[in-house]
Amino acid sequence: MKVNSRRRLANRSLGWFFEDLNRVYRSEPALCEADFKPVGFEWLEVDNADESIIAFLRKAKDPRDAVLFAANFSAVSRPDHRIGVPYPVAYTLLFDSNAKRYGGFAAEAPARTVHAEEVHWHDREFSVRLALPALSAVILKPAPPAAFLPQPFATTHGKRDRVATEMIVSRCHSSP
Repeated sequence: MKVNSRRRLANRSLGWFFEDLNRVYRSEPALCEADFKPVGFEWLEVDNADESIIAFLRKAKDPRDAVLFAANFSAVSRPDHRIGVPYPVAYTLLFDSNAKRYGGFAAEAPARTVHAEEVHWHDREFSVRLALPALSAVILKPAPPAAFLPQPFATTHGKRDRVATEMIVSRCHSSP
């Protein structure tokens, strides 16, 4: 019985892994809008063979709408790994392959939000520090800089100004 219980948990964990990964894929225009176009992809860290780490950005038609991937292919955890980033904003964790929910250890789970620091790294003016557990990958979303947010607009009948909170975004893939 114990073996069957573990097998069921492993199957559920793998199901949750792909369910959550597919949810990120469907919700992020950066993962599909600029497929097969050079502007849709940008390496951040490609030459780190010593630590077996890669990092890259996927970008939507609007390049400010991006998603950062970082993967550690080594059996050694990197609790304080620095990656150069293009935007001086906060980066929010969307997906962590090492989460306990998926059967990972999550002993060195990355922070839910990391802030870019003005530390020059990988030929970039800004960088973030990430905890990258062994054999894991994370997906982060950069917050839109204040300059990119919608501007307030006046409403009719003398009501006070308000900021638009919803933007219509065409999706590449519809939800099932």
